[in-house]
Amino acid sequence: MQHVGFQTWFGTPFSKPLAVKLDHSVSKRVGNIWKGTHGIVRKLHMQVEPPKKSTGATSSKSLLAEKLKERDQSTRLLALVKLCSLEPREQALELLFESQVLYSSDVQTRNTAYFVLGKIGNLDCLEKLFLAAQRDTDHSVRASACNGVAFIFDNWKQWNPEALASYTEKATNVLQAILQDRNEHEIVRYSAIMSLQSLQKEKAAECCIKLLQEDSISELLIRSALTCIALSDAVSANSLSAILPYATLPSEVVRQNVASALKKWPNDLEARKTLQKLRDEDVSPIVAATAKQSLTSILEANFYETKSVEAKQPEPIRTKMHYRDIMQILNGNDRGKKMMAMIELEKDLTVPAYVVYELISPLLRDKYIEVQSLACNVLGFMSQQERIGRNEYVVTAAVNDLCKVLGDLSEDYAVRAAAAGGLGFLEHPSALDTLAKSLKEDESWLVRFSCAVSIGNLKQKSACPILLEAMEREGCFQSEPVGSEIHMMQQALLSALGEIGCDCAEKQVISFIGSKEAAIRQRVAECLGNMSFSSSTIQEALHFLSKDSDEAVAEAACRALLKQENNGEEGDVGLSSL
Repeated sequence: MQHVGFQTWFGTPFSKPLAVKLDHSVSKRVGNIWKGTHGIVRKLHMQVEPPKKSTGATSSKSLLAEKLKERDQSTRLLALVKLCSLEPREQALELLFESQVLYSSDVQTRNTAYFVLGKIGNLDCLEKLFLAAQRDTDHSVRASACNGVAFIFDNWKQWNPEALASYTEKATNVLQAILQDRNEHEIVRYSAIMSLQSLQKEKAAECCIKLLQEDSISELLIRSALTCIALSDAVSANSLSAILPYATLPSEVVRQNVASALKKWPNDLEARKTLQKLRDEDVSPIVAATAKQSLTSILEANFYETKSVEAKQPEPIRTKMHYRDIMQILNGNDRGKKMMAMIELEKDLTVPAYVVYELISPLLRDKYIEVQSLACNVLGFMSQQERIGRNEYVVTAAVNDLCKVLGDLSEDYAVRAAAAGGLGFLEHPSALDTLAKSLKEDESWLVRFSCAVSIGNLKQKSACPILLEAMEREGCFQSEPVGSEIHMMQQALLSALGEIGCDCAEKQVISFIGSKEAAIRQRVAECLGNMSFSSSTIQEALHFLSKDSDEAVAEAACRALLKQENNGEEGDVGLSSL
């Protein structure tokens, strides 16, 4: 049988199925060879004739131009984002303007377009942004335009800061007008704050002060205004007055912002009181921690106060590292180390009084009675005239704290007595009412004793009736054995009357002239020496005491008589001088 159409290379005929299989195999091998050859040829062609870059750039630009005009919103937005990375910027701007997306009826497209304009625009684009920020019908677009103004200024600060001068004033005026418009949307006003802060930090702070004084503003604006004021360089009473009312707002974030901002006023009484209240009483641990951090940063930054040239103070013996060590010890649990650290602070007069107060006042609530008592004493001693940084704020704050301790009957009697003693050292008249109340009502004679002595240190004439009533109440006119509670109260009250110089107590004081206890007679002599010089009864009593068998009593009486002869000026005398 003859086979037609299917022959081998040698002319030998073979079957059709075999031919089909062979043909398929050959085609496959030829195809592989062609692909490999074509790849090599193509590679060589690329090396010899590289494609023109302008063609690719042109196609990319054309593609973006088409996508910017697409009806699909997501396509347009994606194209707008890609404009930010298109180089050169001039081409990107050209496409942005040609596409008319700045005037699109779609709000999201328009919003993104003004954002992109701020990112890629030059100074000539500012007018378009000003117009949109003030007149666009949608608030999100107006906000985006405000942000765009800041973007352009930030970019040009790096390249050509001189060119910004002529635009800064107008940009500032536009943003101020937006910020001061109470009818404007909060998002737009927020964007105006952020942008104005980028341009003119102090102008932004001035506007924010006025903003905080408005009747009702959103939390977003409050927070941004507080932050803006905190970041400004100027510190004024107006800005502080604007901030303080927001320390009691329900918003935790707002109170935290207030706590952070108040560290700009380290020596203001109200600012520090507010920080202490936020630290000690705020229900939010975040706010309390922020207030504590602000107070700590104030202390660390002002650990030493600049001393006047005339002041004769010892050289500082402590550094900031020592300060941190002391603070760590005072926050620890070692009772002995705490007390040693407090004693060092009390001795070192170069540590400002307000630093001592901030470090010691928290220890009034310490778990150790000894630490509490010593803290009361240190707060009293810090008011010494020699200590730098002593001012009315520090003394008033310490008085308020010690009055709270004295009036808290849940505290140990030793702590209350120490608080009364501290108030006496501070010598502030505002403590009189609290001391008088405890002198009358406290159950511990030691507390009442400390109150009597401290009232004398205040030297307030109005306290004389209080002391005389206490003498009656305590049974001081009775004869009691030495060392008894009444005997101790006799000495304290007589000393207090003498410190004040209560002429109205002449009769009551002289009644103790025949006391068997020399210490009481000595207190009588000292007390009479501070009373009226015109009283003949007082002079007779002093002459009588000047012949006392006890040397200390006689010397006290002689000193009092000499003081009267010198018209109130004391002198060092012995018994032989009279």
